[in-house]
Formats: sequence, C-alpha cells, structure tokens
Amino acid sequence: MTLAAMQHYVPNAGDGWTWLLHELETGTRAEEKDLVSAIALLGQRTAELHRALASPSADPAFAPEQIGKREIDAFVARLTAELDQTMSAIASAGVRSEANLDATRQTISRKMSQAPLLEGSLATRVHGDYHLGQVLRTADDFVIIDFEGEPSRPIELRREKASPLKDVAGMLRSLDYAVATLERAGVAFETATFREWGARASAAFVAAYRASIETGGRMILPQSAATFAATLDLYLIEKALYEVRYELDNRPDWLEIPLSALEALGKEPTTAPSGN
Repeated sequence: MTLAAMQHYVPNAGDGWTWLLHELETGTRAEEKDLVSAIALLGQRTAELHRALASPSADPAFAPEQIGKREIDAFVARLTAELDQTMSAIASAGVRSEANLDATRQTISRKMSQAPLLEGSLATRVHGDYHLGQVLRTADDFVIIDFEGEPSRPIELRREKASPLKDVAGMLRSLDYAVATLERAGVAFETATFREWGARASAAFVAAYRASIETGGRMILPQSAATFAATLDLYLIEKALYEVRYELDNRPDWLEIPLSALEALGKEPTTAPSGN
C-alpha cells in the first residue's frame, strides 16, 4: 500500500494556459514574437517526449508497436462513430442547417480516406490529455506534467497506445482555445489579430516538432510534410468532435469554438499523397 509520495518542486510561472493568456493580454510587439518562439520550444519538447516514449522497451506495456491495417480500420471505425454521434447532437441542438451538416459530414468522411497513410508509423504510450494546462512554464522552458491521461476514461483505456499525433492535436486545439478565449473577452492585440498570432504559433509548434521528431532516426510518424499534415488532420478532427460534444453538454456558449474549427478542417482540400 502506498502511504505517501514525494515530487520534485519545479519553480514556475504557472501552467501554460495561465501563462499564455497573461502574456498575450499584456505583451508588447517584441514579446509577441518571443511568444511564438516559446511555443516553438514547446513543440520541440513535445517531440522529445514522444521520442522517449518511442524508445525500445522490454516491457510490453511500453514497447512501441507498428500501426497496421487492423489498427487503421479500428481508428476509422471509431472516428466514423464519433462523427455520426456528433452530427446527430448538432442537429438536435438546431445550430446548423441540415445542408451544412451534410456537407461537413461528407468532407470529413473523405478526409478519413487518408488514414492508411498511418501504416508503418508507430503507436506508443502517449500523454493522452495534452494541452496547455498540462505544462509548467519555467523561466525559459517548459516541464510536462500530469501523465495520468484523461481522468474520465478507465485506466486500461488511458494506457492504450496511440499515434503521438493524438498529443500534437491536443496541444494545437488548446492553442486555438486560448486564442478564442481572448477574442471572446474583447482583449486588444498590439500587432495583429489573435487569430493571426495563433496561426503563426501553431505553425511554429508543428515546424519545431517535426524538426525534432525526425532526428531520432526512426519512422515514428509519417515523414513527408503532406502525409504528416493529412494524418494530423484526422486527430484534429477527432479532438474537435469530442470538444463539440463536450460544449453541447456543458458550455453551449462555447460551441462555436470547436464547431468552427471542425468546419474549417472539413473545408480544407483533401490531398492524396502517394507515400510516407
């Protein structure tokens, strides 16, 4: 029986969510550029985490596994079920027309055809509940915390292996929520819109992540820019579908944040890269 546990104290300026909102609200032009650089560093640290989790292990619970047709079929089946559930919930709420929902369903369904591009990449243990609130901002770096996964899920599901893109999508969606939160609050931004800053920060996160994840010499993720983007979109869609259902059930006033993101993902052209 565990009676006590000790943890190392990390001096910090708060979690990433609190830190970022404060910096964006109060920052100057130069500091806004520094924030993009900080988010790029977070992308690098995220990739370093995923490289560590993709390391060979004699423990079957932690050993990386190659994604094959069976795993892809299961992923597509789960995503299809979540799409059906989410579209039905939106229709019941009456916030979109039937024509709009049909168009969104069709474009997202077409994007699911890109799932086979995951074949040959790795499924590993992942953070599983990765967002700005799960990192601490230190003086000039980040420390990733809270590896217990999504608290609402059974422990066996929290231990499931998945593509590291699940975590990448979680952080990108968190950045989008941070931007939307400030937009809703009517906070003024010095040099651009929050949406423009968010696009730059997300691009910097992904660029730094890809640069770092590729240094390990293993095919952890689809390697070309096209296949990486196409498969990342699938995990962004999965996350946005969950967020739409959550907001419908708990915060209807926030529904437009994930619903707009879901519709934007559906509107983007679906490409068909020929390889990894």
